[in-house]
Amino acid sequence: MYEEIADAVMHLDKFLIPAHGINQPDFENPMNLFKRQLKIEELSFELAHKKYQKSLNDLIKIGRAD
Repeated sequence: MYEEIADAVMHLDKFLIPAHGINQPDFENPMNLFKRQLKIEELSFELAHKKYQKSLNDLIKIGRAD
């Protein structure tokens, strides 16, 4: 799941994150860092939700969940 998040985050056009992190976050605009963090958290939640929904649907199909 980490790889999916990392791949998707690398393609965010407005908040492009360098592959090896931000060199000097102390000099970065704090609001940009905060927005990047929110985007990463939002994306990870969406990916986790999709994975959970798929698992639940698979269990419903085989009759193991309601």
